[in-house]
Amino acid sequence: MLLHIEELVAANSGEDVFEEVFKLLVAKLWDERSGKRTRFHSRGSERETVEGVRRLLREAENAWPGILGTDREPRISPQHLRVCVGALSGHVVGGTNLRVFDGFFEYLVTKTAKGAKGQYFTPRHIIEFCVQVLRPTQAETVCDPACGSGGFLLHSLNHVQEYGQLSLTESQQYYRKKLWGFDLDARAIRVANSLMLIAGNERPNIIRLNSLIKPNTSNQFPIYSSEYVRHSVENPLCIEDVYRSQRRRHVGFDIILTNPPFAGEVRERHILDSYKSGLDKTRVERDILFLERCIQLLSPGGRMGIVLPHNKFASSAFAYMREQLSREARIMAVVGLGRNTFLPHTHQKANILFVRKRLGNELPVASERVLFAISNKDGKNSKGQFVFRRDKPSSDDIWKSVDHDLEEIACIVKEFIDTSSTSVSTKNSTLYSVRRVDEMEKSIVLAPERYDPRKTCLPDAKASVTIASVAQVIQQTVNPNGQSDGEQYLVLDTSDAKEGVVVCRKKAVNRTEIGSTKKRVDRGCVIVSRLRPYLRQVAFIDAQLPRWTEEVQLLCSSEFFVLRSVDDRPIGFLVPLLLSSPVQSVLAASQEGGHHPRFNQSTLMNLPIPEAYLERRDADSQKVEEAVAMFRNYERLTGQLVDNAGNTFQSGSTHSQSTESK
Repeated sequence: MLLHIEELVAANSGEDVFEEVFKLLVAKLWDERSGKRTRFHSRGSERETVEGVRRLLREAENAWPGILGTDREPRISPQHLRVCVGALSGHVVGGTNLRVFDGFFEYLVTKTAKGAKGQYFTPRHIIEFCVQVLRPTQAETVCDPACGSGGFLLHSLNHVQEYGQLSLTESQQYYRKKLWGFDLDARAIRVANSLMLIAGNERPNIIRLNSLIKPNTSNQFPIYSSEYVRHSVENPLCIEDVYRSQRRRHVGFDIILTNPPFAGEVRERHILDSYKSGLDKTRVERDILFLERCIQLLSPGGRMGIVLPHNKFASSAFAYMREQLSREARIMAVVGLGRNTFLPHTHQKANILFVRKRLGNELPVASERVLFAISNKDGKNSKGQFVFRRDKPSSDDIWKSVDHDLEEIACIVKEFIDTSSTSVSTKNSTLYSVRRVDEMEKSIVLAPERYDPRKTCLPDAKASVTIASVAQVIQQTVNPNGQSDGEQYLVLDTSDAKEGVVVCRKKAVNRTEIGSTKKRVDRGCVIVSRLRPYLRQVAFIDAQLPRWTEEVQLLCSSEFFVLRSVDDRPIGFLVPLLLSSPVQSVLAASQEGGHHPRFNQSTLMNLPIPEAYLERRDADSQKVEEAVAMFRNYERLTGQLVDNAGNTFQSGSTHSQSTESK
């Protein structure tokens, strides 16, 4: 529906699509909330329709002051407006949790501006999960220093209202005093203010400023105050200043729930110098500074749930960040999210980190335990569309209707936290594990995949041999910058290998055309892509590969592991083993990385081979070779048929021309 409205507004209007759709949604929402729901519709004339929308906008502005900003008039033409109103009038935009309003923010703001900054809309079932784990109470302050559309604040408000059973007066007190949001994006702040204003019926504590600015940061640069006025000051506005302007005493927030920007670097010297992570550095990734800032903003004993990209949990480059974090906060749990979570905006793999800020005299203890859990159902498909439960069709309540496993994980994490991180029930089926800090890999690796129990689901290696006992990884390479003597190369990319065979119709090239350094491949080898193992890019290298001759050498991408037999016996039997479900599960559990997940060589070479399967090595290897030969025969036959079909068209055209000449 939103896509259709956007297209209607954008078509030949020349106006700002965000502003005009926003006005339409506010008018429609006010019509629904006023209890009449009869005035937002296409009227008898264009002029009457325009006046009807204007009247609704005036009433909305009176009830929700500031919701429309400075421009309160619809700017698209009367004819255009009438069409848009007619298209929107049949839909409900309020509903539970204001889902359509949320959808407007997700679609327009993320599409036009936020993606380039690494700021992505947080799906509402992810937000609800974080809120359910930390369970804010009526007495606790909640802050989101990168609030975007205010989703974490809105769900916190709903949680406290539902479980606290607050009176209207208590609810308003909580709304005014306990919820705080900050963001630098002007349109995000507009939407957040609107959502919270509508939910709480009065102006919320959502302020536009740079959350990375700390108290006493001194420099001349432009900032934005709570009144959205651009000005330059010696001591720019910071979160502490805003809070203390209303509450004299501020020792930190009780809860922080946030999803800070994933991308971008901070290079401003005056900001870097105020952070431990920025000392002696010329640039630091923005989310690193946000993590340090959030810990600082917490009160002693305060709790935080923060969404961060996968590399911050595993990469050795950020070991210093994790070590600093463990000194300042008690790491309670890490939950790995699915790769579709932030689609359609990004494939970025992310995790949720739950911590408690240490008390003033509290020191880290090596025996502290951390819960690692992995979500197997992210609630979205590969196109970024929500996947709904069969028994609960699409509704306004994303948490209940979307097919995810976060409800089960929330129960596990809450139980673990409630028992002071000492135990967790084993009756749940969700994949999780518990590790002491001194049992973790070097540099406090916090990636849940490192501790995935599926990695140990194969037979015990003591009762089997490993791949390393029958094959070795060969590393011979060809450099495109090396001296050329007329050699020709056929180069395989990862997309050329899948489901056991190589499908390659490329032409041979010379050394300077191979692009980057490539690996040599021989007949009888098995190639296995270490990149995205779920794509099943495993193949046997057969002698009948098209366009591979004695004069042409075969190369492959460096993303492949190239396996060669250690004893000249065939290793084709490894192909079905590597494509089997148990092994694929282990490889999938071993992959690490954000946009380009990979598994390492040791994972591959330590895979066990069951003894019963090893006994069939020669017979199964021969069957693999025969199957690939059949595939090559199919390639040749279909190729001939395609050529014959093309020749038929050509000969038919020639015959037609000959007939016409007669």
